[in-house]
Amino acid sequence: MTGGRRSTVAIRRDVVPAIRARHLWQRFGSRDVLRDVSFDVYPGEIFGFIGPNGAGKTTTIRIVATLVEPLSGRVEIDGLDVSMDPETVRRRIGYMSDQAGVYQRITVREFLEFFAAAYAIPSLGVVATVMELTDISPLVDQLVATLSKGQKQRLQLARILLHDPKVLILDEPASDLDPRARFELRELLLDLQSLGKTILLSSHILSELSDVCTSVGIIEQGQMVVVGPIEEIAERLAELGARTRVLHQYNSQGDRGWLEESRWREQIKFVAGDIRDAGSVRGAMRDVDVVFHLAALIAIPYSYQAPSSYVETNINGTLNVLQAAREMGTRRVVHTSTSEVYGTARQVPISEAHPLQGQSPYSAT
Repeated sequence: MTGGRRSTVAIRRDVVPAIRARHLWQRFGSRDVLRDVSFDVYPGEIFGFIGPNGAGKTTTIRIVATLVEPLSGRVEIDGLDVSMDPETVRRRIGYMSDQAGVYQRITVREFLEFFAAAYAIPSLGVVATVMELTDISPLVDQLVATLSKGQKQRLQLARILLHDPKVLILDEPASDLDPRARFELRELLLDLQSLGKTILLSSHILSELSDVCTSVGIIEQGQMVVVGPIEEIAERLAELGARTRVLHQYNSQGDRGWLEESRWREQIKFVAGDIRDAGSVRGAMRDVDVVFHLAALIAIPYSYQAPSSYVETNINGTLNVLQAAREMGTRRVVHTSTSEVYGTARQVPISEAHPLQGQSPYSAT
């Protein structure tokens, strides 16, 4: 979701947050899926909630949307505790899940009129208004079953706008959309923000959201890694970038091209050389704090059957990176996939990093 216009709404952060989450913990069985999660979303913001699959995004969003109670902690929407007063909170939020279903055998008009009746909205003019806002008026007499994925997403947005909520909570709204549909979604989100809506939306790909968000929070293994206004995080990345290196593996031209087009391109210095050569790796990592290791073995999905030469390269390369990190005092190694470099990066402390252990960031952790 890059290109096009950006948010121009001035955000005040000296007021009561529209969403306030404090010290959220959640456990499923013996596993802590949320660990002390806290963040604020201020009125009028588009807040991007970023993290790999299994990081805790959906659990957090379901707590915010009053669907799940946390083990401990507190969430307030517009000053109201979501656990103490869920009915009032639900009248102030619009929630779209990551797998929102639709009734397939009715028309777009019938779909929205059904939910307008469920919300006890007396005026059918509201239906026409939300259809115009979400640009689905030309589809009014089409069966829902005939809509594209992007059109169904806009239909779902129209549904949650029927009761004019102050806060929109969208779980992975850009998932599986083609580039055009993502661009249209991005423009719609900016339109909704300009109308005064506060938007919390999640994604596992930072590049989908970075241009449209005013703030972001990054969650990893149930813990917040970083949270704050996008410009502050960009400044922190810039400070970090002076001592950051990307180890450029011999067969990762596609990754380098992706990074060179990203908004962080000025903060990244690429290092040439063969990652299989331990001497080259040690030289590349001298006097740096953070290393982004592209195509690391730890990031290969278990279902992917890689060629033996590729696996051997990753094993040797990963061992070289970790060994050099211990020798050079590198503070952190970030193992990444080959395409979603910033979106699914798994941050592994040096003391815990082992190339043949741990789970892929594509699977639940």
